[in-house]
Amino acid sequence: MMRTRTIRRGFTLVEAISTMVILSVLGVVTSRLIFTASDVYLTSAARSEVSSVASASLERIVAELRQVPVRSSSSPAAPDLTSITPSSVAWNAGGAGAKAITLSGNDLNLTEGGTTARLASNVTAFSVAAFDQSGAALAANLSGSALDAVRTIEVSVTLSRSGLTETLRTRVFLRSMQQGATP
Repeated sequence: MMRTRTIRRGFTLVEAISTMVILSVLGVVTSRLIFTASDVYLTSAARSEVSSVASASLERIVAELRQVPVRSSSSPAAPDLTSITPSSVAWNAGGAGAKAITLSGNDLNLTEGGTTARLASNVTAFSVAAFDQSGAALAANLSGSALDAVRTIEVSVTLSRSGLTETLRTRVFLRSMQQGATP
């Protein structure tokens, strides 16, 4: 009696299920790696944007404050500031008219001759402090002749976006008040 061999074609059910389980485990691991990498990228992109906006707005503030002129009617020389509060600074800019940097809601604004330009949005904190020639802090609110002693202004800007917060701080030396500066 002759036996006939049957030729096996296809896969058994156990082989097919084992292959599906292995492929699904590989898919889960790979997708977690991809999602983690994309989350890291999005977080670093958001952090970079917040840092860039904070840095650009602070650079603009520094450039503006360095150009505060000397009050022409003062002797000895005094900066032509009109007011400093914990959240704003205002000055006369000669031919350009009055200028001010203020926090309005969540927007940091530069007002120049009646025109307001937004320097940054989503600002959670903006602070201004004034210092005299020896580096001693002056009163929080300054106006009138109390502004004559100002030589340095410290500015701090805090921005928040997408759960990320960035704070930058700097001191600005008023160029017009530095020794040897010409009015």
